[in-house]
Amino acid sequence: MERNTLYYGDCLTVMQQWKDNTVDIICLDPPFNSNERYSSPFKKSGLNIDAQLKAFDDMWRWDEAAVERVARLTSAIANPISAVIAGFELFMPRSKMLAYTSYMAERLLEMNRLLKPTGSIFLHCDATASHYLKVLMDVIFGAKNFRNEIVWCYTGPSRAKRWFPRKHDTILFYAASEKAHFYPDAVRQPYKADWTPARGVHGTRYTDDAQSRARHEKGKVPTDWWADGFLSNVSAYAKELLGYPTQKPLALLERIIKAASQPGDLVLDPFCGCGTTIEAARTLERDVIGIDILPSALDIINTERLTQNKGIAPLKITGIPTDLDSAKRLAQENRYRFQDWAVSLIKGFASNAKKSGDGGIDGFGLLAHAPDNFSSRAIIIQVKSGRVGPNDIPSFIYTLDKVNAAMGVFITMMPHRSPKDLQAAASLAPLQMGVSDYPRLQFFSVADYYARSAGLQLPALSNPWTGKPMQDSLLDKLGT
Repeated sequence: MERNTLYYGDCLTVMQQWKDNTVDIICLDPPFNSNERYSSPFKKSGLNIDAQLKAFDDMWRWDEAAVERVARLTSAIANPISAVIAGFELFMPRSKMLAYTSYMAERLLEMNRLLKPTGSIFLHCDATASHYLKVLMDVIFGAKNFRNEIVWCYTGPSRAKRWFPRKHDTILFYAASEKAHFYPDAVRQPYKADWTPARGVHGTRYTDDAQSRARHEKGKVPTDWWADGFLSNVSAYAKELLGYPTQKPLALLERIIKAASQPGDLVLDPFCGCGTTIEAARTLERDVIGIDILPSALDIINTERLTQNKGIAPLKITGIPTDLDSAKRLAQENRYRFQDWAVSLIKGFASNAKKSGDGGIDGFGLLAHAPDNFSSRAIIIQVKSGRVGPNDIPSFIYTLDKVNAAMGVFITMMPHRSPKDLQAAASLAPLQMGVSDYPRLQFFSVADYYARSAGLQLPALSNPWTGKPMQDSLLDKLGT
């Protein structure tokens, strides 16, 4: 375990390598099993398929991995969580929710092991699975260590017509033990009304006005229902938004971290996403560890969130290839993780969440504007870590037309310079964007990336999750 480090990978695998009782506070905003597909901008892109972007794996399936995981947990009869998962299996067998809860159970067990006796954990969730997660945490952390079900309320537009607008999430707060630290004075808020001798504090009269005034000026400890304006209104933290799905306001995490830790303590976020917890902790002079399965998320943390926004030194990243040899090792160890990493090398591209039966599409991009001579704004990506077969490029060109993609990018480990394939790519009509033309099919290799010799000719791109333009123009010399 290295402090002030970001880890690329599955948080379960990463946490299993660490010693017991090493973390002061854990803040996590994990997948909710909401089956959300963060791809709405592609609905009007002209693409003929449903783009499933991988912001994080929030699309759960009852598959072989889930079967094996549930069997492993239910057979561990000495572990109290075994009975819980067995109970879940009885009333929701072979379900997405069972897949999700078993996934979370394994990871929460590791988090419990890592927490110091003086530590605390704050799990952010919504109504989709909060009740199941509460049961898991009661068993894993102990019902006696439950501290609060914090209700975080927020505002924003809603299209609900058959129910009340859903405008709150839940934060489950558990202590590791009775020794857990809590610092209420660090998060006190001013009273809304001014102090008067008649009012005192909470309507109570005090014979000593000085004591009453001092207590009033000290402020109150927030209740477990958070609807403060600076926390609840999206527009209040709009300047923070990085275009990452499910991003939370910085003030929300600052309150949590202040309440349960002190400067120098270690804060862990096992699903760190775009790094709200990381920024809050570093700003408050805590040490941090973040874990995420998307390399693009870790890049956002170091560049846009820490360095550009706060002038904070970037964190060390572990698990992401740093040269061609380590890229090859990643491809051998986990080809899907290699695909996600390779796609992330191109800023503005997102991985395809669908890994099997994906039709050879490993990622997506979105043009800021439709080409003059084409109706689609979508870019599709295919990644090949090994040898490129004689039919791979013709097949990819066929897919380009089949799904109505405006452009395709073919990523390989080593440069692909087959004369036949290059000729096939050159024969495609270019995209016309105003006065500029762009090749419809382009090649990019990891080897060229590390050699700083590769460039893609890309027009302006939009953020694939929000659809908003990322910049006015982009001739992206990757690797520089």
